[in-house]
Amino acid sequence: MASPRPTTRKRRRRFVFILAAALLLFVLAELASSAVWWLGTGSFFSYSGAATLRDAARAGRDRLPGETEEEAAARRALAGADARHPYLGYVYAYHGTLPDGTTPVNRFGFLDSADTVRRRSPDRYLVGVTGGSVAVQMTLYAPEAFFAELGKCSKLAGRKIEFVRLALGGYKQPQGVAALVYVLQAGGELDCVVNLDGFNELALSAGNVAQGVPGYFPQNWARLAASSLPLEMQGLIGRLLHLRDLRAYAARVGDAFAWTATGQVLWLACDRWLGKSVAAASTAVENYKPTTLPYDVKGPGTGGASVEEGLEEMAGVWARSSQLMHAICAGAGIPYFHFLQPNQYYPGSKPMGDEERAVAFLEDHPWRGFIERGYALLERRFAELRERGVAFHDLRHLFADHPEPLYNDPCCHLNRRGNEVLATAVASVIRRHLELEGTNLAALRTEPAELVIGDPTRPAPLRVIGRTDDGRELDVTGVTGTELTAEDGTLIAVDVSGQVRALRRGTTALHVRCGGRDVSVPVRCAWPQVFAGRDGVAARDGRLPVLTPLGADAGNGGGTFRLRVEAGPDGLPGTLVVSAQPIPQVFPIDPRFLGDGIHVPLQPVGGSATVEVPLPAGARDAMLFFRAVFIDVAQLRIAAASNSVVVTLE
Repeated sequence: MASPRPTTRKRRRRFVFILAAALLLFVLAELASSAVWWLGTGSFFSYSGAATLRDAARAGRDRLPGETEEEAAARRALAGADARHPYLGYVYAYHGTLPDGTTPVNRFGFLDSADTVRRRSPDRYLVGVTGGSVAVQMTLYAPEAFFAELGKCSKLAGRKIEFVRLALGGYKQPQGVAALVYVLQAGGELDCVVNLDGFNELALSAGNVAQGVPGYFPQNWARLAASSLPLEMQGLIGRLLHLRDLRAYAARVGDAFAWTATGQVLWLACDRWLGKSVAAASTAVENYKPTTLPYDVKGPGTGGASVEEGLEEMAGVWARSSQLMHAICAGAGIPYFHFLQPNQYYPGSKPMGDEERAVAFLEDHPWRGFIERGYALLERRFAELRERGVAFHDLRHLFADHPEPLYNDPCCHLNRRGNEVLATAVASVIRRHLELEGTNLAALRTEPAELVIGDPTRPAPLRVIGRTDDGRELDVTGVTGTELTAEDGTLIAVDVSGQVRALRRGTTALHVRCGGRDVSVPVRCAWPQVFAGRDGVAARDGRLPVLTPLGADAGNGGGTFRLRVEAGPDGLPGTLVVSAQPIPQVFPIDPRFLGDGIHVPLQPVGGSATVEVPLPAGARDAMLFFRAVFIDVAQLRIAAASNSVVVTLE
């Protein structure tokens, strides 16, 4: 048999060589693209990871370039709640479910599989929930924890507990009031109402105020009322929507090349360019400030109020709205419970490890200052709420004993475990109220039976336990009807939640009354004449300022007291604050001691500074609090604070 001609063999070898070279080039291109993918995304290339990014770009769920995570969360929430509402501002358009295909939306536009208008019955217990995204996520992600805790109440035996969800992402007062009135006027009935709010009222009002729109209007009202905006603004919004459509189209094209890393890198480059264009268009929409806004957008306006003045106004709106909800519920025979939601940016509210901090804490978070300053504004209204009969509960420190990760983003939202802790705490308050209602107490006791306060910088907790006629013990701490009164109000201060703070050294008693029973608790406040606390707050770089007392003449004849400050953050102005009141970790400092206190500028030498402070003459049994604070002037907040030092003048 004749062998193939040489030219035929050459062609075959050439073809094999070209095929091998092409395959080699493809492999090299794939390897290079995988490296580029790692450089661009910070993760190794995988087909599933690329598919996730394409899905995210198509749905607009990812964080756009130049956009913070909390802005992305707010954008996603508003993008979903796409139907303007005459009373509530916005709800979800009724489609049966959200785009995820699992979260139900009912005909009223709330995230509920059942109808919003329901009737009370002996076989079920209806819990209406108002607030923002944290409130609604608690009901969606931890219903079992809530139902399990509330189901412990014997009075609910045989009844199915159901949520009536009246909360939506971005809602803030007075939307809670409006949602309550809306469901009641429509014929809905509720067995109790839970209002979990406080964060949105502070963090989400600034955008409105900056545009001359009242902070109490729905979030981003200028955009929600876009049909009434000037043509220029509508054009900007149209461009933004067009770019988002292009980005989604590019993701679909990327699907066709999902089998190759090179194709995905090319798609990623295109997506990054489109993402930047979307971010720029979004910024143009955010920053657009027309000369005039139509009345249906700006309403009565802000009167030129600043964002800081808007915070003060919203604190008042928050308190008045809660009082209105309480009055409405009382008139309808519905127990009302108000909770201030926790947030990671409130100083000292939660211990955070590196894992959680990396996910859920931004030092330069644009809303951080609103929480630090705004929660202090809300706190000034706690007493007013309780005096008006509101069953108000402060949950700022709910996670103080939870070092495990509970927050899952830099805004305010919780992971499943965090939602379970929150749901259990809220349900526990309701359960204790129901158990106490109509129950006769045979005796009352406290835990501990005697309270010893050895730290003047921190409150000490006191639990109140009631024993019923049939021998059951109920925790009635913080329940409406439980009264705590200090025998000597100059020595201790106490709030309804059982937190007792020492005002000076000495002994007194705390009188507790509930259900016609009472008990007296001996209280002893004792600590060294010079006390160094452990309440310092580290700077962004991890440096923790330390304030060390060096001693001096602390007698009633006057004199001076010397202290040393060490490890203060570089580049920030420091001040030693001296006050008759505990010095908080937030800015602005409480006006009770801002005007009367002593402020000594710090000039560290080699990372430390020694300060000598004059002591008042003739003072007896009085306390002076010392604390070094380092202020971030640009952010108007305390960037770091030393431990407190407390000197008792004898």
